[in-house]
Amino acid sequence: MRQKLAILLVFILALGGYFLYKKMSVSYDDPPEFSSIDYNKLTPLPCDLSKRACVVEFKDKNVSFELEPKEVYPMKPFTLKISGIQLENPSLEIYGLNMDMGIIRAKAKSFQNTITSQIVLSICIIDIMRYRFDVLENGKKTGLFVDFDLSR
Repeated sequence: MRQKLAILLVFILALGGYFLYKKMSVSYDDPPEFSSIDYNKLTPLPCDLSKRACVVEFKDKNVSFELEPKEVYPMKPFTLKISGIQLENPSLEIYGLNMDMGIIRAKAKSFQNTITSQIVLSICIIDIMRYRFDVLENGKKTGLFVDFDLSR
């Protein structure tokens, strides 16, 4: 009796597991609605921060954004250097444009028209994560920003 009950229980669990697998798996013939969105096809940025400094016109000034080192990797610290602007109490808000990864708030230091900040970025399942670096003064957005593509 116990043996038959155990076999029946194993059979029911296996059958339930099979139906759960079929319900959770995605068929290429019937993909989910979100799969039609290609997060990896982005319009190229006018300036690639991973290759050179990028200059942005802000309040009739040329402000330069530069990464050190140039090659940025996910989960590895790097420095963002902003030259050509003086702010009293600068900070940064960093967030994804093509996927919501939350907001990264980074402290920044200002010295002689240069702002520097140490940053660590993460990446998700998509090949290219487009981030925006928003410059803040006293916790408020200044309108100065630059976008950056991080590849896995």
